[in-house]
Amino acid sequence: MHINVVKALIDQLCSIEVMIEDKDVYMLLFMSLPSSFDNLVMSLEPMSTTDVDLQFIIAQLTHEISKRKENEVIKNVALLNNL
Repeated sequence: MHINVVKALIDQLCSIEVMIEDKDVYMLLFMSLPSSFDNLVMSLEPMSTTDVDLQFIIAQLTHEISKRKENEVIKNVALLNNL
C-alpha cells in the first residue's frame, strides 16, 4: 500500500507537469519507509539510477515485505506448536 501511495503522488505531480528526477523518487520512497527497512535501503542507495529503475526498487521492496510476512507466519506456527 505504501508503494501505491508514493506512486499516486508521483503520478499527480507528473500530471501537472512537475518534473521529478528518478533519484528524487527513490529518496522520497526510501525516506518514507520505517526504520525496519534501513538495511534494504542501505543496500539500494549506492546503486546508480542507470543501474536500477523504480520497478526494480518496487520489486525489491515487495520481495522484502513477502519475506517478512512469511517469517511472521513461520514464527506464529512455531509458537502455536509450542503451546
